[in-house]
Amino acid sequence: MSQKRKTKEEIVAEYLTGNYTYRELGLKYDIPFRSICDWVLEY
Repeated sequence: MSQKRKTKEEIVAEYLTGNYTYRELGLKYDIPFRSICDWVLEY
């Protein structure tokens, strides 16, 4: 699985490890960091 094909749940789990910021994950997966923030708030 390529890095850009991860599911929302996998990206949220990666954020929750504490190793990455929203911005870092946004750059890593080419997703707006605000979307990742919203996903985290949903879960």
